[in-house]
Amino acid sequence: MRELGCSYAEMERRGQLLPVVEACLRYRTPARFDEELVVETRVTEVSGARVRFDYRVLHAADSAVATEGWTTLASCGTDGRPRRLAPELAAALRSALGEPEGASGSASSKDAWETRETRP
Repeated sequence: MRELGCSYAEMERRGQLLPVVEACLRYRTPARFDEELVVETRVTEVSGARVRFDYRVLHAADSAVATEGWTTLASCGTDGRPRRLAPELAAALRSALGEPEGASGSASSKDAWETRETRP
């Protein structure tokens, strides 16, 4: 989310939370302690109050997939009640899907992976 220009800490200060409501994980190949891995994340769905992120964990040495998965996050206020995504957050997430500025409603994408982060 940082690469989209969104600070989760700032979102929380404004009263917007994104708890995980669904998660799925598939282990493909084992990763070993202290092995360098690459984590890729992409936004694949955005709706009024939900967002889905897909993940891949790759072995840095050969780019083989170690793990694949996804999470669905639901937007809510600090009281835990559902609320729509803040307009600026929804716009940033939709931009990662390649949607035009000002688009609304539900959208999804299975385009290229958005970010890469290396973790030992």
